[in-house]
Amino acid sequence: MHQAAENPPDLSLASLALTAGSGDGQSWPTARRLSLARASAARYDAAMEISLDPARVQLDVVYGWLRTAYWSPDVRREVVERAFANSVVAGAYVGDAQIGVARLVTDQATFGWLCDVFVAETHRGQGVARAMVRALMADPRLQTLRRWCLGTRDAHGVYAPLGFGPVNPAIWMEHRPDAAAWQAQSATR
Repeated sequence: MHQAAENPPDLSLASLALTAGSGDGQSWPTARRLSLARASAARYDAAMEISLDPARVQLDVVYGWLRTAYWSPDVRREVVERAFANSVVAGAYVGDAQIGVARLVTDQATFGWLCDVFVAETHRGQGVARAMVRALMADPRLQTLRRWCLGTRDAHGVYAPLGFGPVNPAIWMEHRPDAAAWQAQSATR
């Protein structure tokens, strides 16, 4: 499924360039291309790039998406900044424009919670979300995770082909603090 970065790309396939970096704009020496050979070429924009470089995340764009998302209505910007600074993030880009984001909250050893997966409306239904999640799942730092979890109201079909399924309610619990702790003040009045 992966080609070595030193091999020339197969231009007959739709593929995504997967880059990862330390925030300095440089790719890791082990950067790879994420091949989408099993997908039809028409579904993917060949110019789309998936990057794990946190320096590429356009926080103003991401914040605009998340503050209107059903799972984080009116979230405060500083909360989004802190969340992304402490997570592993995949971004989808066409040129310099960010078209999607996916965030993994993780200890980078045993557990990861996939969240804040968002794709710009004009790029939905093209496999962007699944490509970002695949890039996170392929990240060398995350290969020892024993469990990946996520919550979704309406995108089960995006995640099921990647191996996600329902959790066992007999063992999983959740605590939901008052939303006023993370929402903008105007939303709590």
